[in-house]
Amino acid sequence: MAKGSKSRRKRPRAGMTASARSAAAPGRGKWVLVAVAVVVAGIAVYFGVRILLSEETQEPAVASPAPRPREAPPEPNSKRGLTTEEEVADIKNQELQLIEQLKKDFPDSEQPLVLMGDVQRRRGNIEEARRLWQESIRMNPKRADVYDKLAQSAFEVDRFEEAISLWRSALETDAALPGTHDNIARALMRLGRYEESIAEIEKDLRLRPDVPLSRFLLGRAYQHLQDYEKARRNYEKVIELEPDHVNAYYGLYNVCARLRETEAAKRYLAEFKRLDTERQEAIHRYDRTENDLAIFSRGLARLCVEAHELYRTRGNGPKIEEMLKKAIALDPENASHMEKLVAFYTATNRLPEAIALCRRIEQVDPENLACQLNLGRLSMRAGRFEEAEKAFLRAITLAPNHSSGYQELARLYRQTKTKLPQARDLAQKVVELDPTAENYFVLGWACDVNGDPAGALAALQRAMQLDPENPRYGRAYRALEKREDSK
Repeated sequence: MAKGSKSRRKRPRAGMTASARSAAAPGRGKWVLVAVAVVVAGIAVYFGVRILLSEETQEPAVASPAPRPREAPPEPNSKRGLTTEEEVADIKNQELQLIEQLKKDFPDSEQPLVLMGDVQRRRGNIEEARRLWQESIRMNPKRADVYDKLAQSAFEVDRFEEAISLWRSALETDAALPGTHDNIARALMRLGRYEESIAEIEKDLRLRPDVPLSRFLLGRAYQHLQDYEKARRNYEKVIELEPDHVNAYYGLYNVCARLRETEAAKRYLAEFKRLDTERQEAIHRYDRTENDLAIFSRGLARLCVEAHELYRTRGNGPKIEEMLKKAIALDPENASHMEKLVAFYTATNRLPEAIALCRRIEQVDPENLACQLNLGRLSMRAGRFEEAEKAFLRAITLAPNHSSGYQELARLYRQTKTKLPQARDLAQKVVELDPTAENYFVLGWACDVNGDPAGALAALQRAMQLDPENPRYGRAYRALEKREDSK
């Protein structure tokens, strides 16, 4: 990348496709397919060239994950007799209608302005998005997330000093905002201020020690400062955390070449080429035209989730349910939307509906530990003890080193007064994995009902030591001690 070139250095915002920007502009519908083909080819060249540049000119950025191939929209076009472009236009209209409704329902809130800014950003109307976000900041200057949006938009057009200032404003509001120090470091690197960038990255590492991006940026900074040993250690840590991180392999190739470690450099270059080839093939397989509907559907789904949060502050149950159901219909593979509706049904004691939705989450995400725990707890509340037992056993299978499955299953046996020997084994496992006062209290009960008063007293004594302020533990200990003394 030439030092004087700026257009090649802009980073496209995540989630905004070229075809989405094209479709958003009036009068360009007939050129969408041509534009998409050109942009996809350009993206492939861009990713291939930008990483193969020399170490001095390569921008310090992590490769974006390859898009998922050919996602189908949630509702096939044939069902409604509309073209993809007409479906997208319909979704855009729904976005605007929803935000207008939010403005009416929440006239004193800045959130509708923030959401409208997000919509305009997705459509490529950057300056309008910035205007709306700035207006929202005037209404509520404590919005760290909005400062972050403004900073990102400034960074993307190479206004690095402005971006740094905005990210620092975000930190004044929320000192632990994830990734903000890394973002400041990226901007400092663009300005050639590598030592300052290292100080920022280290602040983020103290907040989040195992984030690959932080380690990659640290490696880039040390590489530019020609401290190749430190650069290598950080790149190696990136690969330990994320084995398929393409740019980390290229960084290792560079630093090993500088350290004259020829064989290692060859290995890392070969691995980089293999992963980069896979990434470019995924880009070529990705049909952006067919995925536009899915992308815009997910955008409207997120907007519905944001709307549900607003209605939740008012306790508007019908609107909460309406918004979450719509989000699920638009993005049916997103388990998090369903989890929010499960929480609503649980809070309103609609247990059968909550259980049925958990079953849907189970189908979408069979490895979801939280889903199995929720399913078990809800089944217990509904008196479906066999279903609860199956869910907790599944949770244990999914996470054998996590205490929650054992804990909930022991609680089930305690509540139903069944399988008491198993309950003791489970309680013992729980304290091994998570030795809290409450877990020792449960172990005390399990020992007692299994005819081991000495074990029960020892467990209760440990619970009192860990939490001497809890009166339950002391009462249980004294009652058991009195009972044993009276024998």
